[in-house]
Amino acid sequence: MEVPVMEIEFQDDEYWINRISMDTSAFEVIYDRYLPKVSRYIYRKVGDQMATEDLTSLVFFHALEGIMKGRYSSRYKFSAWIFLIARTKIADYFRERKTISLEELNEELATANHRVRTTKINSNLAKCFYELSKFEQELLVLRFSAELDFSTIASILHKNTAAVKMATYRSLRNLRIKMEGLN
Repeated sequence: MEVPVMEIEFQDDEYWINRISMDTSAFEVIYDRYLPKVSRYIYRKVGDQMATEDLTSLVFFHALEGIMKGRYSSRYKFSAWIFLIARTKIADYFRERKTISLEELNEELATANHRVRTTKINSNLAKCFYELSKFEQELLVLRFSAELDFSTIASILHKNTAAVKMATYRSLRNLRIKMEGLN
C-alpha cells in the first residue's frame, strides 16, 4: 500500500483503523505512529531491551488482532487502548517472572547497576523519582516518557482528566520537594 505522505500525516487513527479491515497493510501507519512511544514506555517499565522488543511485538500483534476481531471500539481513543494493552503485557511479563533463580537475580541486579551507572539521568533525580509512590511514578512515566496527553492517561488509569492533571502536578511538586531536600 503506497499512501501519499500528506494523507498519512493528516488522517486520524480512526481513519486508519477503519482501513485495516479492508487492507491490513494500513496497520503500518498505526505501527509507525505508536512504536516509539509504546517501546519507550515498555522499556521504562521493564528495563531490558530484549524483553522490550518482545513485549512491544506482542502489544502490536494483540492490537492488530483486536482490531480485526472487533474488540477495539471507537468510543475510546486508540492511544489509550494500545497503552492498556501494553500495561497488561507488562503485568503478564512480571507475573511470569515472579520465580527467578539466584543467577537470574544477580544478572538482573548487575544489569540494573550498569544501567544506573551509564544513564544520563542525574542520580539524585532517579533516587527521588523512586521515592515517589508507584502511582506517581506511573503518571510521570506516561506523561513524560510515553508523551501521552492527560485525557489519554485518564482513560488508561480509569480516572477523570482533571484528577490526572492534578495528580501529575502534585507528583511533580513532590519530586521537586524531594530534590530540594537533597540540596
